[in-house]
Amino acid sequence: MRDKLTTILEEAKERLAKAASISEAEEIRVNLLGKKGQMTEILRSMKDMAPEERKAFGQAAKRAAVFLRITSK
Repeated sequence: MRDKLTTILEEAKERLAKAASISEAEEIRVNLLGKKGQMTEILRSMKDMAPEERKAFGQAAKRAAVFLRITSK
C-alpha cells in the first residue's frame, strides 16, 4: 500500500511540474483528491488495515494529501 502511495505522489509531482495552467493543476488535484480520486480510494482502503499499520500509513497519506493540496494551487 505504501508503494502505491509513493507511486501516486511521484506521478503527481511530475504531472504538476508539467501543468501549464492553473486549470490543469486543478484537474490533477481533483483526479487525485476528489470524491473518486486515487488518494481517496487509498484512504478508504485503510479500514482493512491492522490498527498498527493504519496509524503510520494514515500519517503518510495525510502528509501526501496536504502536499498535493498545497502544490496544486
